[in-house]
Amino acid sequence: MYLILVIVVWILFAYRFIDWSQWKKQYPTVLYFIAINLTYNMLYFNHTLWAFRGITAEWLNHSIINLAFTYFITPMALIIYLQRYPVNKNHGYIWTDPQF
Repeated sequence: MYLILVIVVWILFAYRFIDWSQWKKQYPTVLYFIAINLTYNMLYFNHTLWAFRGITAEWLNHSIINLAFTYFITPMALIIYLQRYPVNKNHGYIWTDPQF
């Protein structure tokens, strides 16, 4: 049941780090990610590069784990990241450039 534990931890992160009065600013980005991720998973269902496997239960297959990541974990991570993105353009380059 690691998936449930991970989702609970991310819900706690969301409760602690997300400013819920500003979630509408990041909502289009979250919807874009969900649409692209679901489209990718639909098109390449039989040709995956990797597959998640549940350790604790057999019913935890790749599709269920991927849907949990798509609808719970990654949207919260995106909102946390985008709400902390620097307003200053120069700081934004440092924030996203892996060479710094």
